[in-house]
Amino acid sequence: MMLRIRRTAAVGAATSGILHLLMLGHGGHLGWSLLMAAMAIVCLPCAGHLWRMASVRSWALIGVMNSGMLAVHLGMLTAEDSAQLAPAGGLTSAAGRVLAEGVAIPAHSHGDSVISLAGLHPVLLPLATALAALEIVLAGLGWYLLRRADRTVPQR
Repeated sequence: MMLRIRRTAAVGAATSGILHLLMLGHGGHLGWSLLMAAMAIVCLPCAGHLWRMASVRSWALIGVMNSGMLAVHLGMLTAEDSAQLAPAGGLTSAAGRVLAEGVAIPAHSHGDSVISLAGLHPVLLPLATALAALEIVLAGLGWYLLRRADRTVPQR
């Protein structure tokens, strides 16, 4: 059972890292891109560690990290919802248009075609939010089972 929990959490962490990489250009702001890159850098090594062998410390780290991600994701979802409800013409609606329209990234340096993240963001952010919530549940379960297993081992 612990192996399945570890592997599920590892796949979740890898998927989270990939989602953060897909969202690198969203919002057109360097700070958001750096945050997304940092989250991907953190998620991918955790996935490898979980796949091989998880410790009580790694489960706690994953729970804390995903709690932070969940808070940021919920804040972003709330900001998007309020931006879509804002009246036209104000600063909030301009920010809402940036969030709603996304950012177009050139597919290659000498072509005219572009890949637009505008269509992906409304799907990816809720997916990443649900994934962070699942990771929190798995981290708590993994931490609990590992702590329980440590207590059942006879001490010498």
